[in-house]
Amino acid sequence: MRIGDLQVVNGCQTTRSLWKAASRDAASLLGSYVNLRLIAIREVDRARSGGGLRGRISASTNLQTALIRTDDLWTRPEQERLRLAFAALRPHWFYETKRGAWNLLSAQERARFERSEVGGRSRRIRPLRLTQAAWAAAGAPGEARDRTGSFLAGASAAARSADLVYGEIFSKQAQQLLLPMRLHEQASVWAIESAQSTVAAQEPWRGWVKFGLVFAVYGYLAERAAAEDELPNPFLSAARSARLLESFELWAPELMAACADGFDALIAGMRREPAACRRFFRQDGHLDEIRSAVRAAIRREDRLRSMHGLPPLGSLVTIGMAAEAA
Repeated sequence: MRIGDLQVVNGCQTTRSLWKAASRDAASLLGSYVNLRLIAIREVDRARSGGGLRGRISASTNLQTALIRTDDLWTRPEQERLRLAFAALRPHWFYETKRGAWNLLSAQERARFERSEVGGRSRRIRPLRLTQAAWAAAGAPGEARDRTGSFLAGASAAARSADLVYGEIFSKQAQQLLLPMRLHEQASVWAIESAQSTVAAQEPWRGWVKFGLVFAVYGYLAERAAAEDELPNPFLSAARSARLLESFELWAPELMAACADGFDALIAGMRREPAACRRFFRQDGHLDEIRSAVRAAIRREDRLRSMHGLPPLGSLVTIGMAAEAA
C-alpha cells in the first residue's frame, strides 16, 4: 500500500505528545498503540476541493492552535517557495509558515538554525514580522508598525491594499526579504542595549522607532546602491542583498547605532506620548525629516571616525556590497 499527501486531521495533540515523548525516551513508548483510521480521497474529489487534501486541512487546522485571519495567507504556493528558499540559504533559516511548527522540531532539527550573533537568537522567521520589516524597508514604517495585520487579513477597507502589499513583498527572493528582517533584528538589539531596563526596552515608542530605523538604514543602503548604478524597485537586488547579508556584522551594528542617534532629536518629546510617535511615523511628510536627520547623524559619526583614523560608514557599506556572498 502506498499513501501520499498524508495529513493528520484529528489527533494532532496525540501525535505531538508521542513525538515529544519519543524525543525524550523512545523506549518508553514500546508496547504503546494508537488507533488510526485512513480515509482515501479520490483524485476527482481532490480537484474539486481546490488544492487537494493538504489545502483543505490547512484551512481547518493549524497545529492545534486557534486559527486567525492571516493563517490562510501562509499556505499559498509562494510561501512554500520561500520556506524552501530560506532553508536552502547558508546559514539555514526556518520560515515558520505554520504557527507552532517550530515547537515540533526536535533538538537535532533546531540545531540547524542556531546562531551566536544578534543576542543568540535562533534563525527563525515569522511571516508577519517579515512582512512588517519588508514593508518598512519599502518606505512605509508607520504602516508596517500599525496596519500590517489588517491589510494582510483583507479588512474590507483595505482589501485592495492587502493584495498590493502582499504581491509586492512575496514576489521577491529570500535574500531580498531577509535583509530588512536582519535590520529589524539589529534595531531590536539597539532597543535592548539603549534601554535602562527590560521594561524600558518594551516602551511603545521603541516599537515605532525600530521600524523607522529599518526604513532609515535600508534607505541609506539604497542610496549607496544607486551610487553603484543600481536603482532599487523598491528592494535591492537578490545578489546585492546576499552580499550585504554576508558582511552584515561588518557594517550593520555601527550604521544602526549612528542612525539611532539621528532619531533622538526627532522623538525627544514623544517618548512618553505613544500617540504622538504614531502620528509622526504615519505621516509621509515626516519621512524626509527622518532621512535628513539620519544623514546628519552619519556625517557626525564619520567626522568622529576620521578623528580616530577609522573609515567612514559609507566605506564599510561599499565594502560590504562588494563582498563575495557564501
